[in-house]
Amino acid sequence: MKKQILIIGLAFALGLAGLAQAQSESVKKAAQHGSVSYRMEITTEGQPPVGFDYQAQGSQSLMKMDSEQKGRKNHVEMLQTGDAVYILNREQKTAIKFAGKDNPMAAAMFPLTWAVQQPEWAAYAAAHKEGYTITDKGAETVRGQKCKVKEFTNTQTKDQVLLYVSDDGVIRRWVVLNPGAGQKKSTMDLLNLEFDKKIPDSVFAVPGDYKIQDMSNMPMMPGKGKPGKP
Repeated sequence: MKKQILIIGLAFALGLAGLAQAQSESVKKAAQHGSVSYRMEITTEGQPPVGFDYQAQGSQSLMKMDSEQKGRKNHVEMLQTGDAVYILNREQKTAIKFAGKDNPMAAAMFPLTWAVQQPEWAAYAAAHKEGYTITDKGAETVRGQKCKVKEFTNTQTKDQVLLYVSDDGVIRRWVVLNPGAGQKKSTMDLLNLEFDKKIPDSVFAVPGDYKIQDMSNMPMMPGKGKPGKP
C-alpha cells in the first residue's frame, strides 16, 4: 500500500531539506486556520485507487488511508494528539503509541497541510540550488480549476514531481515520477478541502475500548510498528 507516497515522493525528488522546508512553511500557514480537512485520491498505473483523508485542529491530526490489494481491503490510521502519535487498528481495536516530541517521522508527517498548500518557490530554489531544477510547465485545468504547473527534477536520478497549483494557492494535483527506481507514475488528486470547520474532539481521541501498546521509548520508522495486519 502506498501509505507514505506523499512523503516519499517529495523526499525522493527534492531531498530531506525540501521536505523540511515544506513542513516549516506548512506550520506557519496552518496556524492561520482553526482547522483543515481534505480528501485525496491516489492512483498508480495498474493498481486500484487509494483514498487519503486528513483532518487537523490545533495540535491534533488524524490521517486515514484506504486501499485494496489482490481483493484484500486495507485501512491505516495515524493519530497525533500533540504529545504522542498513535497507529490505530480499528479491526483489532489496538493502538501503538509513539513519542510525539523529537520524533523525526512525526515531524515530517504532521501537519500534512503542505500537501495542499503552495510552497514558497524562491525558498525551494535556494534550498536546492545544487542538484535540482524547478521549471514552469504552463497551465492545465484540474477538476474545473485552472492551475499553473511546476516541474521539480532531480538532475542526478531524473526523478520528477509535478505540482498543479490553482490561483488560490492550493495544490490540486501531484504527479510523482520515479523512473530511475522503476516505479510507475502515481497521481494524487485533491477531491475536497475545507478550512475552519469545527471538528469534534472525539475525532482525535483513542477510543476507550482500545488496547494501547506503549512504545514511546522506541523510534518510529517507516513501515514498522504497525499493530498486526492492516
